[in-house]
Amino acid sequence: RESRPETSRPPCSPRPAHRPHTRTERRRMSNETCPFCKPNWPNLDIVTRPSVHVRIINPLNPVTDGHVLVIHDKHTADAAVDPHTAAVLMNAAAEYVRFHQLQANIITSIGPDATQTVRHTHLHVVPRRLNDDLPLPWTPQQMERERWRRALGGAQ
Repeated sequence: RESRPETSRPPCSPRPAHRPHTRTERRRMSNETCPFCKPNWPNLDIVTRPSVHVRIINPLNPVTDGHVLVIHDKHTADAAVDPHTAAVLMNAAAEYVRFHQLQANIITSIGPDATQTVRHTHLHVVPRRLNDDLPLPWTPQQMERERWRRALGGAQ
């Protein structure tokens, strides 16, 4: 019996650490139960409709004024499951930012360890303002806080 050589993945596309949804999980998270799937769109606070398949909505708990979510009608668990759908969402988010002349973070999460709470691919557009006190780990204000924490003996 011949063995097939194992296909190697290019270094830029590592195998996802999480497992894709099983058939049972997909049924459980069907269009009827997923808050971002198309049958639930009438219940959402829709800001704009950039295309037939995409909606931009207000989140339930915005982190800043103007924070919106970009969702697609195709149910995929996260951006790693369907990069094409993620690209469509990124395009819509970038166009929204450009149209509104925002300075913003465009963020998506993949998996619960990355704080993904809704298993439907979506992007956050988080408008930013100078001194908005919304630090991210790589921002100067967060790095300065970390330096102070370490200087005061908080880091081990």
